Amino acid sequence: MCRETARRPNHLVQVDGRQASASAFSPDGKWLAYASTETGTWGVFVQPFPPTGAKYQLTTQSSSTPIWSSDGRQLFYVYTNRVFRADVRTDQGVSLGPATELDTAGSHPSLPDIRHLDVMPDGKRLLVILPEGAETTAQSPQINVVLNRMEELKQRATPR
Repeated sequence: MCRETARRPNHLVQVDGRQASASAFSPDGKWLAYASTETGTWGVFVQPFPPTGAKYQLTTQSSSTPIWSSDGRQLFYVYTNRVFRADVRTDQGVSLGPATELDTAGSHPSLPDIRHLDVMPDGKRLLVILPEGAETTAQSPQINVVLNRMEELKQRATPR
């Protein structure tokens, strides 16, 4: 993870030979959350932006894929195929409240460098990727994604 200063990239995260991925800026742009193996297993860390050298480890269990809520008061992260939400304070350093597990049964197991979920702006709903053929309840809403819709419409509108 680099930023460009005077046309030379500078590293935002220094992990000394370890891996770092899945970074996310806080909504106010003052904090960077990321997943790293700097303790030996994947964990979620937060540091100020621009970097000051301060770093806060937020999870002690193996976890990845940090995502900020739109108001910056909560941080979501993944542990295998389980999603957690915790209150976060950034007024004097960073502190994370107790984590609450969210019901995302049947979602894809997470990989540290693949983000398979997102948080809606209201912070109350998640978008998760389910494996093909996963069973859903009859009340579950369905989202259909159409790619290249305008091209398809142009082809259909063209006289033959």
